[in-house]
Amino acid sequence: MIDEVDLHLHPSWQRSFCDRLIDTFPNCQFVLTTHSPLIISDCQNILVYTLNNGELQQLPSQYGQDANTVLLDVMDTSIRNETIDTELNNLLDAIQNANLTEAEQLLSQLTEKLHANHLELMKAKLLINKQKSRHAKDS
Repeated sequence: MIDEVDLHLHPSWQRSFCDRLIDTFPNCQFVLTTHSPLIISDCQNILVYTLNNGELQQLPSQYGQDANTVLLDVMDTSIRNETIDTELNNLLDAIQNANLTEAEQLLSQLTEKLHANHLELMKAKLLINKQKSRHAKDS
């Protein structure tokens, strides 16, 4: 049994940990605990269980899932800071509802907080430009 196998391991090592363990000890069975979505999504032939309120439950294989899906579906936690997540959702809602003035204000506020090349902000800029083009054609 190895408790918290991901502890102090770089994410690239977490991704390969189970396979290396199996290759090194092919005739052994291991019981591992982890809070790493990378550990449970990057090893094909493992059984995954969750422990909630003292209740043990087997989960479907997580092999091949991206880390964000595991965080959301298995670990019941957000993929990013909840405040930023809410602000990004508000921005996308404003774009979807064609509230472009509000969307540009929200984008400006988020741009002050986040890295200039933040993927979600770049997507939002493209969506705002797309909405502007649509409104220009309709006018």
